[in-house]
Amino acid sequence: TKALHDFKKSMDNNVLIDGVEKKLIIEYLYEVQEYVTFTVAVKSGKFSGETSFCISKENTLLNIEKLLEIQKFLKGTCEIKDFDSDSVINIRMRELGHMDIYGQIGGSHQEQSMKFKISTDQTVLSGLIKVLSSFL
Repeated sequence: TKALHDFKKSMDNNVLIDGVEKKLIIEYLYEVQEYVTFTVAVKSGKFSGETSFCISKENTLLNIEKLLEIQKFLKGTCEIKDFDSDSVINIRMRELGHMDIYGQIGGSHQEQSMKFKISTDQTVLSGLIKVLSSFL
């Protein structure tokens, strides 16, 4: 059906990296006042995990602006921090459009958390910007 097709298509837009050894998926959950909550799922090597991030719309906009700057100049870093824990996603551009996405999903205070690092390239930025923009 069309509804199922649209749902699958929207899911595909949330899959930013989809490899055998590395995955990054970000999915919108809900919004309360000026805060957006979304799920971040990561696979790095043989390890994988998923957690919820909550960030203000203001910080989402600042992150989008920083990512656009990184995309334009192919240099810089961006830190996406969870409001409720020490979960974090860092984006660091290296040389020649290569970049690292690294951080921690799940807070240190939680029973389980995972540190990760994924090496990728600048092509991931447009998808990440699009997903974050859809939260506003």
